[in-house]
Amino acid sequence: MKNLIIVFLVFISPNLGIGQNSTNNKTPKNSIIITPLGDLLNNSKSSIYYRRVLKDTSGKYISLRIGSEILNSIANEYSTGLKEKSSSLNFKFGIEIGKKIGKGVLYFGPEISYSTIKTNNATLLPNGNAIFSAHSIIVDEWSAIDESSMNILSLVGFIGFKYYLTKPLSIGIESAFGIGRYESKANYDGDLFPKGENDSGVLKDLAINRFVTLEYRF
Repeated sequence: MKNLIIVFLVFISPNLGIGQNSTNNKTPKNSIIITPLGDLLNNSKSSIYYRRVLKDTSGKYISLRIGSEILNSIANEYSTGLKEKSSSLNFKFGIEIGKKIGKGVLYFGPEISYSTIKTNNATLLPNGNAIFSAHSIIVDEWSAIDESSMNILSLVGFIGFKYYLTKPLSIGIESAFGIGRYESKANYDGDLFPKGENDSGVLKDLAINRFVTLEYRF
C-alpha cells in the first residue's frame, strides 16, 4: 500500500503546478486511480487503475478503465511449521459511466475481473470476498501436492461517488456486486493421482466499501 501511494505521489507531483496554473479549460481525458485503503476496508490488496475518457458531453461521460492488484506474494505458515508463499495476479477491465454533479461525480458501470493464484504443498479454495480480492483464499496444507492453482473469472457491477478537491485531484468511495466462477486445480507429487484434482463453483460477493479512491486527471 505504501509503495502504491509513493508511486502515485511521484507521478502527480511534477504535474500539480501545471494543472493548477493552466488556462486551458479542456477536461482532462486520462486518469491514474489508486485504492490505498484496501487492507483496512475489506482485507484486499490495493489496486491501481488507468482511466481514459471516450466521450464527454453535457455533464456526462463514458470512459474505459483498466486496473490490477499488481503481483502479490502472501506468506503462509502451516501447522507443521512449513512456510510457503502464494503468488497472485489480478486484472480488471471495465466501462465507467458518470454524471457530473457540481464538484462531484456519480458513476457506475460493469467490469470483468480475472485473478490467478498459485502455491505449493497445499490446496487453494476461495474465501469470502474472493471476487474482489486475490488475497482472499483458503490455503490447506497437503504435503502430497506439488503445486496448486486457482483462477477466478467474474463480472462485477460497481457504483461510486467522487469529489474533486482540485481540478485534477479527487477522492471517492465505491461499492460493487459480483458474480463469478472459480476453478481450483492441484497437481500431486507422484503417480497416485496422475490427473490431479479439480474443483470449481460459482461465487457471489457484495462489497459495500469496495474502494476508497484517489484519482489524478491529466
